[in-house]
Amino acid sequence: KRKLKEKDTDPPVLRFREDGTFTILQVADQHISIGKYAICDDIDDEQRQYPCSDLNTTAFVNRMIDLEDPDLIVFTGDNVYGNHGGHPIEALELAFSAAIDREIPWAAVFGNHDDMSLALTRTDMMEWISSQPFSVSSAGPDFGDLCVGNYRLNVLENDINSNVSLLTLYFLDSRAYSEEDDIDGYDWIHQNQIDWFNNQVQEVINNSLPNLPPNAMGFWHIPIPEYNNASDNINETVGYHGETICSPQYNSGFGNALIQSNTIRTVSVGHDHNNNFCSPYEGIALCYGGGTGYGTYGEVGLSRMERIFKVTQEGASISSHKRLDDTDCTVYNNQTLYPFQVPPN
Repeated sequence: KRKLKEKDTDPPVLRFREDGTFTILQVADQHISIGKYAICDDIDDEQRQYPCSDLNTTAFVNRMIDLEDPDLIVFTGDNVYGNHGGHPIEALELAFSAAIDREIPWAAVFGNHDDMSLALTRTDMMEWISSQPFSVSSAGPDFGDLCVGNYRLNVLENDINSNVSLLTLYFLDSRAYSEEDDIDGYDWIHQNQIDWFNNQVQEVINNSLPNLPPNAMGFWHIPIPEYNNASDNINETVGYHGETICSPQYNSGFGNALIQSNTIRTVSVGHDHNNNFCSPYEGIALCYGGGTGYGTYGEVGLSRMERIFKVTQEGASISSHKRLDDTDCTVYNNQTLYPFQVPPN
């Protein structure tokens, strides 16, 4: 059984279970807007015979909790559809309701749509998110209202009296749209974030046993440009590549920082709803979560899905699979990500 808050006023303490496992459920691109009044996009004729709204999205998250019993739920941005009406706080309440109601620790980052209503800034939204029950989210360093939610979490060994970390989780705000007049498209991980990441990595190394820093995983919304290089490796790409990779045009060098850290084993993003693959790149599994939300674009015939990460052997091995939102919540693409393996056909 998971260990949650050690005091009512504290955020949950993340620990491995007694069997040395830690399970993460990634929920990508819910795009929650106006609840039961939302209209579902890109569903097939059979699905259109039944009511469909944002409530289908949250019902899917709850089904996944029933099946996977996660120790942490990670919401990787576009949690709400900021420019599609409704009150942003009400949308946030619905987007994170499954984690809160089920008393499961949860962490969130922002995508490019979360704050598009302009009613709340990212700072406002993260203040609300970090104050909610069972949230382990944090605003992190002050990088301005356009970049909020850069933080690190440590997953400790099972012993309640121990503070030894066996897994490091990094969360970053990949921002929204380029602020540079000569660069179109999406924003990127900026140098101040890279410097922060490098400092965090060094701090973890300094607090670890010699030559034994824990493995690490990263979560944010917009894929870094290296996803394009990774996906070119068709023979080792596991999953569906259904749309163009919408990464920034500018490469800020964050991919190199991830490689040089020598501890990041997996990265998982959202953003591109019809991509759900994992591909290896310089020793890192670059993954997509797959689209969760019904109130946003998808692909007719492609089920909404969510990704699960299973960290075993107290952090030494990381595997992953997805589940489809079909009758049986079918398991899809079960594979080992660290060390990376392509599953047999």
